[in-house]
Amino acid sequence: MTVPNDFTRFVAAHAAGGVLSGRVAKVVPFGVFVEMAERCPRPADDAKPAEGTEVQVRIVTIDPDRQRMSLKLA
Repeated sequence: MTVPNDFTRFVAAHAAGGVLSGRVAKVVPFGVFVEMAERCPRPADDAKPAEGTEVQVRIVTIDPDRQRMSLKLA
């Protein structure tokens, strides 16, 4: 039996198309990492807000096998 991790719990509770609030945790050349209450940080593309900025993101895709998702600023 496997123990669910943060990502597994997140995927069970959310789907592509959903909108979430979070805080920009890190700005990198390819986007930004958004920290959400569910403790599942992932990159978001588009304009790059400053670290610490509160943003809303839309889940574009979820890849459970690679434990990654893509987000877009909402």
